[in-house]
Amino acid sequence: MHKYIIVGISLLALIGCGGRENHLEHDDHEHEHHEHQETAQHESAHGEIMLHSDVADKFGVKTDTARAGEFTTVIEASGTVLPSATAEGVVTAPTTGIVRLAPGIEVGRNVTRGTIVATIDAHAVSGGDANAAAAAVLAAAKREYERIEALYKERLATIGEYNAAQAAYEQAKAGYSSNASAGRATAPINGVVSTLGVASGQYTAAGDIIATIVSNDAVNLRVDLPQKYYKLAESLSDATLDFNYLEAPVTVSTLGGKRSNGAAIPAAGASSAYIPVYFTVPGNQGIIPGSTFRAHLLGNSRQGVISVPNTALLEQQGEYFIFEKLDDECYTKRRVRLGANNGHRTEILDGLPAGTPYVIEGTTTVRLAETGAAIPQGHSHNH
Repeated sequence: MHKYIIVGISLLALIGCGGRENHLEHDDHEHEHHEHQETAQHESAHGEIMLHSDVADKFGVKTDTARAGEFTTVIEASGTVLPSATAEGVVTAPTTGIVRLAPGIEVGRNVTRGTIVATIDAHAVSGGDANAAAAAVLAAAKREYERIEALYKERLATIGEYNAAQAAYEQAKAGYSSNASAGRATAPINGVVSTLGVASGQYTAAGDIIATIVSNDAVNLRVDLPQKYYKLAESLSDATLDFNYLEAPVTVSTLGGKRSNGAAIPAAGASSAYIPVYFTVPGNQGIIPGSTFRAHLLGNSRQGVISVPNTALLEQQGEYFIFEKLDDECYTKRRVRLGANNGHRTEILDGLPAGTPYVIEGTTTVRLAETGAAIPQGHSHNH
């Protein structure tokens, strides 16, 4: 393999580009050929690169023609899902006891209002069920109130006795909870379980937080845009989101969401290194409040832009180049000035006119041919 490539490159070095093998017939033609090469190298600073078409095909060198088209700026950033501050509910223990989470209750689980999140066994702890005593007090207070009420109607009890019985009854009702009696802790709103404060079998006191539910009617997304993109912040109208728990990336607009104003965008030079960009997405999309994601912020599309795949670019000492294809076996290196990058393609501001054929894949192979190095077998696309 190496022998074939080295021999091929050696032959190409002799015959040159574009069928210049006729220059080998006469010494004076060879001299003209060398003068032409020197002139070309002086003008382009790089000269012509010879690579046999068979070798180019074998090592995956592919080309395309530069043309103006649509280009959308894309900026990569990180983000967080924020629940609405007014759409959060807390599930608390109605009594003291041992918690038993309901089957299937876990972080990320969708629940509806009234869903049983957990039950509390008050009899499993020392001291028994405190709510049972409250129930007994309530029953006694109710009987006394009903007795005094009947006597009061017959004018056999004073107004003071009636008011005292009524107050005792209301106080007893306040001290008793039907939920506590049943030992059920239920979801106060429709939403997603975002946190669990206890585990099954754990002791809890009355009033302790068992779980937090966040509404899934809508979620807010905050993307932290690096401040160097401040001038582009207003134009970022959409975003592609990549969550590690979803099978594939999703787009805000596809989910029915949109860009929202949120907090004011900080002025350039503010102390924060990031600019918050907010989006609102309807609920029931499988997005978990509090989770994080990677975002590709999408800017406005522009027409008439020449762009190239990122695989076409060669970086050397801070400058960027592409390989122009002159003919089937000849290439040259062109310096280009870059614009925006959308993660897949890069805008070319200068150095690549429309209609120019250039290498989009296999730049390493052309680079090796430029330096005269043998192309290693490991780079072959034929396995």
